[in-house]
Amino acid sequence: MSGKRFKMAAAILACVIVSAAIALYFLRTRPTGMAAIQALIRHTFPEVSQLSTTDLASRLARPGESAPVLVDVRSEEEYAVSHLKGARRVDPEGDPNAALAGVAKDAEIVAYCSVGYRSSKFVRALQKSGFTRVSNLEGSLFKWANEGRQIYNESTEVHSVHPYDETWGELLQPQLRADLRKTKEK
Repeated sequence: MSGKRFKMAAAILACVIVSAAIALYFLRTRPTGMAAIQALIRHTFPEVSQLSTTDLASRLARPGESAPVLVDVRSEEEYAVSHLKGARRVDPEGDPNAALAGVAKDAEIVAYCSVGYRSSKFVRALQKSGFTRVSNLEGSLFKWANEGRQIYNESTEVHSVHPYDETWGELLQPQLRADLRKTKEK
């Protein structure tokens, strides 16, 4: 192996090792700050465009403009508690082409989940499938709700969000965390 190739291989290996160490640290410690989560997501998915909650709210408030296709990349149980108005739920592990059958490859699409990891992964899959105007809602539904923005259960405005689990739910303001015991009893 030539010196240049060896140096390039060593640099790539070093980047992979550092990235893996950072990811492992975040996954093991489960940071509680939204800023740390967003930094991890940006690092893990550098090719995914991140749209701020402020920009999406502004975009949705413009009368006369067509709204982006909103895609909720969470489980049925999470979606059933609350979601963005007009969002369509898709399986986080599902086929992006099947999930968005009938949606033009150049349609504006904004995906979200709880904090942005699952939706960034989905956006990356959409990009690989040929969708060109896709972005992840940075901070996703947790940030949106924490900022006091409207969330819905079908067409009814609600004030609770599925916390995903006890640990990740800590990222939600306490009054927003849905009581999953009540949800399971129904």
